[in-house]
Parts: sequence; structure tokens; C-alpha cells
Amino acid sequence: METTHRNPTQFQPHLSKIKKCHNAFLSCLRECSPVGFLFSNTPMMPRRITGVALFLILAGTLNLPCQAVAAAVSPTQRVEWFSSSHHSLSMSLNAGIVNGESHEIVYGDVGEKVSELIWRLENVPVVGLSASIPLPYEATLSLSAWSRVGRASSLGDDYDWLSEQHPTDWSDYSVSPTVLTDGEMADVQLRIPFFKQETWGMSGLVGFRYDHWGWEDHGGTFIYSSPEGFRDQHGNFENIPGIAFEQWMYAPYLGFCAHLKVRDLTLTGSFAKSNWAWAKDEDHHLLRGMVSQETFDNIRYQMVALGLSYPLTTHLALSSNLRILKYSRTTGDISVAIAEGTFRFPDQAGLQHSSWMGSVSLVYGF
Repeated sequence: METTHRNPTQFQPHLSKIKKCHNAFLSCLRECSPVGFLFSNTPMMPRRITGVALFLILAGTLNLPCQAVAAAVSPTQRVEWFSSSHHSLSMSLNAGIVNGESHEIVYGDVGEKVSELIWRLENVPVVGLSASIPLPYEATLSLSAWSRVGRASSLGDDYDWLSEQHPTDWSDYSVSPTVLTDGEMADVQLRIPFFKQETWGMSGLVGFRYDHWGWEDHGGTFIYSSPEGFRDQHGNFENIPGIAFEQWMYAPYLGFCAHLKVRDLTLTGSFAKSNWAWAKDEDHHLLRGMVSQETFDNIRYQMVALGLSYPLTTHLALSSNLRILKYSRTTGDISVAIAEGTFRFPDQAGLQHSSWMGSVSLVYGF
């Protein structure tokens, strides 16, 4: 804890006496005592701590006011707070909120968009556990896993482009309440420092990301186009499950991160990118008895993260984080199973996902 100087010149006579005693004491130890070797070769910090202790003892003996002692102690002497480099293992208990959306797209024979479903993540509560393990050469291996809490609800949109008279405008639209049935995230990351100073540094990142989300819709309203008209049919669906959709995404990535220490606060920022992500999804049209499966390769993945941590004790820290990620829109193959059989359509499926998560973490170092 920092101290405030209050007119240190008024205590100058007292300080001179204390410093002379301190210097004489250390000189005696060096020349006359077997522990002199320790005092002459120990790092600066233990010697300063020894000096502070002597000041306090002498201050009590001479009955000096506390301001005089405060003036003699450097304001840079601070408690050694939490630092992950000081621990063999640190673990975090995390809680956060996720927002975002996934797009499920179907294209026609010549690449025109035929259908698009938008599945949303709205204020989804998640909890997670993380671990950070120091490795040789100051590298760090970090692992984290998250899971949804409860069945968050939202609204899903379904658009179709089926009108020959209005090929660029949607012809059919429906909106339905949705519930989140699945939600997991995981990340494995190796951080290797390549530049490090006392208050800031930069590291390279190698990692693997996993995202899995699932929804189910029920009921809702629609606007459809009849064969002779355009957006001329309106109505409501029966309040029963209509579509169940799941999406799995995987991303090996490379990136870099930087950290900056400002007094007790540590600011971190990281960026990661990949052109080698892959994904799959599965769509069950429950009322029509149709199941479609889609696969995607070479997806572009990007992630940006910001963090702020503050030490509470030598073993405990509090941190807040913001992570934004995106799997860019790409095309893949679709396989449709109906009563008549299974049919495959190359390059007629589309996928896109973006989300952001704000979280707080309680970190404990062992």
C-alpha cells in the first residue's frame, strides 16, 4: 500500500540518525559476523526490507512520529500481489453472458439464395472453468470450457426466395420463439512470449477453438406467397416444435497477445485468425419428417479478446473479459434425407456464425 509524504524536511534530523544507525549496523554485520556474506550478496529487495524493519525498530525506540518513518520508506515498496508467473498452476471460476447469431443457408443450382434461417443467442448465461499451466521457456498452456445455464429463449427468422416474379425479394417469412437446447465452448491455447519487459510484453498464440450450439423453435407467425400472389397469406403456426437445429464449429488458429501492467492492473489484448476452420450442422424439420446435414471446410475464423485483471491477494485475482469471434460465411455440401431416400447437393449449403461474450472470473493461484 502506497504512503503519502507529509513535509519530509521537518523530520530530517531524525532521519539522519536512523540512516547512520542503519549503515553502521550493516557495516558491522559485513565485517564482524558470519552472516555478513549474506548481506553483501543478497538481492536489493531483501536488503531494503531489512532496512525498513530497522527503521521501524529504531523509530519505536526513539519515539519518532509515524510520518518520519513513512518519509524514510520508499513509496515504491508494495505488497507482492498475485502474478501467474509466481504460481505452478492457476484456476478460474468464470461466469458470463453470450450474444450472437448463426445463419443456416440453402443455395440453388446456380448459386442463388433459396432459404436462410437465423438462430439467435440473446443474453445466454454461461459458466466455465479455466486452468493455466506454466511451461518451460516461460510458455503457458491455458484450457477453458464453458456451458450454458438453463434454456435461454429468443426469436428465430426463416426467409425463402421462391417467387419467379420477385426473385430478389423474399417470398415467404416466418418468425418463431426458440429455446436454446445446447451450448458449449472450449479453448486450448499455448502462449509463447517473444518480447518481455517489466511492465509489458508480447506473445505468440497457437490454439484450438470449439463451439457447439443448438436450438428448437415452436409456434410463431408466417407470411407466405400463394402460387398466384406475393406475400398474400398470413397465419399462425400451431404451438408445437417445428425445427430443431444444431451447429458444431472447430478452429485451429494462430495469433498474438500483448499485456500491459499499470500499477496493480494488468491489461491484455489478443487477436487470432485461421483459414482452416471446419463445421457441420444438422436440421430436423419435425413436421415434414426431413433431416438435412451440412459440412463445411476452410472456414475463415477470427477472434479478438480484451481483458482486465486486478489482484486481491497473493493467491487471488479478479478479472473481466470481452471476447468477440466470427466464423465467416462459407459454402459446403448438404445431404437431405426424406421418405423417398437421401439426396446430396454439393456446394449448396451455407453457414455463418458470430458471437461475443462478456465475463468475470475469480482466479486462484496454487
